Amino acid sequence: ETHRAVVPAQLPADIPHFIGRGAELAELDALLKERASQNLLTIALITGVGGVGKSSLAVHWGHRIAELFPDGQLFVDLRGYDLNAEPLSAGVVMDRFLRALGVGGDRIAHELDERAAQFRTTIARRQLLIVLDNARVIEQVRPLLPGSGNCCVIVTSRDPLGDLTAREGATMVHLDVLSATDSAALLADVADPAVMNEDPGATARLGRLCDGLPLALRIVGARLTARSYWTPARLVKRLADERRRLDELSYGQLTVRATFALSYRDLSPEAARMFRRLGLLEVPDFAPWVGAALLDIDDIEGENLIEQLVDAQLIEAVGRDCADQVRYRFHDLVRLYAKERALAEESEGERMEAVSRALSGWLSLTEEAHRREYGGAFTQMHGSVTRWRPQDVDLLLERPLHWLDSERGALVCAVSQASDLGLTEHCWDLAVTATTLFESRSYFDDWRTTHEIALAAARAAGDVRGEGAVLCSMGSMHLFQQSPCRAGERLRDALELFERIEEPFGRALVLRNLSLLDRLNGRFDHALARYEEARAIFAAVGDHFAEAHVLGGIAQVHLDQNRLELARTLLSEALDAFTRLGSERGRAQILNRLGETLLRLGRLEEAESACEAALALVRHRLDGIGQAYILCGLGEIRLRQNRLRAAAESLDEALLIAREVRERFVEARVHLTLGDLHARQDRLEEAVRDLSTARDIYASLDIRLWRFRSLAALGRVLARQGDVAGAVETLKSSLACWDDPEAEECVQVRELLAELS
Repeated sequence: ETHRAVVPAQLPADIPHFIGRGAELAELDALLKERASQNLLTIALITGVGGVGKSSLAVHWGHRIAELFPDGQLFVDLRGYDLNAEPLSAGVVMDRFLRALGVGGDRIAHELDERAAQFRTTIARRQLLIVLDNARVIEQVRPLLPGSGNCCVIVTSRDPLGDLTAREGATMVHLDVLSATDSAALLADVADPAVMNEDPGATARLGRLCDGLPLALRIVGARLTARSYWTPARLVKRLADERRRLDELSYGQLTVRATFALSYRDLSPEAARMFRRLGLLEVPDFAPWVGAALLDIDDIEGENLIEQLVDAQLIEAVGRDCADQVRYRFHDLVRLYAKERALAEESEGERMEAVSRALSGWLSLTEEAHRREYGGAFTQMHGSVTRWRPQDVDLLLERPLHWLDSERGALVCAVSQASDLGLTEHCWDLAVTATTLFESRSYFDDWRTTHEIALAAARAAGDVRGEGAVLCSMGSMHLFQQSPCRAGERLRDALELFERIEEPFGRALVLRNLSLLDRLNGRFDHALARYEEARAIFAAVGDHFAEAHVLGGIAQVHLDQNRLELARTLLSEALDAFTRLGSERGRAQILNRLGETLLRLGRLEEAESACEAALALVRHRLDGIGQAYILCGLGEIRLRQNRLRAAAESLDEALLIAREVRERFVEARVHLTLGDLHARQDRLEEAVRDLSTARDIYASLDIRLWRFRSLAALGRVLARQGDVAGAVETLKSSLACWDDPEAEECVQVRELLAELS
């Protein structure tokens, strides 16, 4: 019984000024309280990447709760990740623990099972804290677990030790890197606080370059302390070069590289290959199919290898995206190590082939997502690079726009990486194909960024076709952003290139967009001629979506010229075509135009039905721009129905959405219709305000036809207010914008001017 008086106190010294981990400490405290209240054994498994501070947290929490375990603390480093020593077996550890508890060496059992039973018996009535640091496998841990509930066991490991949670009831506490605030605090704690605080920008940058990894932060702090003549800004400059960063993160026996190497050395050859190749990609996160592409294997095998990397704490799963894919990511320093191993262990040809396959996978899936949105491979030009296609395409693209949204960050980075690697066709083809996403979600910054990169790449490579495709797409972007002058410049440049290389499809794409510019500026004859030429080319090459889209544009020209029945007939043809193609996008656009046509024909109920059907389609697709246009159209219809409150509600919602998606053209059109609404209510000052806003927006967009319409409407309201001089000046300004002798709108303005003169 004398050995029972021994009270071991083996916990290492606590870390002074422990930084952060408040949430994890609270979780551990709650776990201990809950298990103790039920008289159950507490087992806390602390996991995380190497260098993240698992041991520090275990020791710190151990000191916080040590007084709850009056019979002592047992601690052992199991050496599961030691390059210079073999892992400790459970038998060796039990021998040490039993001796620490006062059991004589001659009384310790020789067989493992007997020794485990002896250990459990010895501690059965003791309240002990047991810390098992750096466990590699469950066999190092299980024999050391007490049999009673009056103890607490803390295990740290880079591996998930699934049996420990599934069979032994352990609770996993996963450690992530430190926040920016805690990173700065740790740097200030290790180094001179005065030095760190005098340049907070450089301190924050150091935290980011260390990726919030405590080991890296402590190394940086130690280096600054050892070299008092260095400033944080100097070390930022040294760490900024990715190629040297891991070299810089070394001090004495502390090295970030060696920490990662411990996990890397134990990977299977295929998992190590997956790790290296994932490190070659410069994307923020990735889905399982990306790993399959890098190794050219099936999707399940790729996912299994990635999960091995998750278990090794070399990458982390960050949740499911909106397409229901699991997404994974590297911590920055781990990615640098993976890339370093790839550069050292794989040839340039192997690396290029792997990355090219992944880029081809993004291209293949983005192209297929476009195909499913448009009912076919329509309205886009493509290069000739070989596509890599995952196996589960139907599952991945069950909701095409959701998949595109989930890959948004990866797509932008993939375009940039393709350019850096000289993969020009990958670069411009992926950029152009991704416009399906950029257009649908109004991601104009991404559209511009990818296309500027792709344009520079195509020009540098002398790829005229690619240059034309990018310029044409940039023209579309400027049209969506209501920048007609810039759009015209890009489109005319693209047209010149396509004519030079005799590329008819590219020419048709440009003509379609130039026709829109002509129509918006009242050049209806030019618009019709270009539309008809584009339509003939699209029909010849079998691009039925573009053909139907052009048919809708031709109908809009006839609508603008008050040829209402002809417009309705053409729109019905276009609607039938989009229905055959299964394109909700195309149907919504045509239904909206059909609603406007039926409104002009006085068929108000049919007009409202058409627009409501269109609205249901765009709301299903989360198409903000489409919703704004259609709600504006519904407001116009309800105004004609004299349902003024319903009209106002539709217009107010349209205005709100238009501002959210920064759609200036429809914002102006809503103000134009609100001006009409307020004029009908004899709220003339409000009408003037709305019409003036519409006029100013159309002027800023340089859309002459609609500027004419806003000025004409404003002139009529000013006349009603009795401001004859203002009305005359405004009406004359309208005709200066657009004056077609045969257009009914212009005739009406001239007649009003004659009355006022």
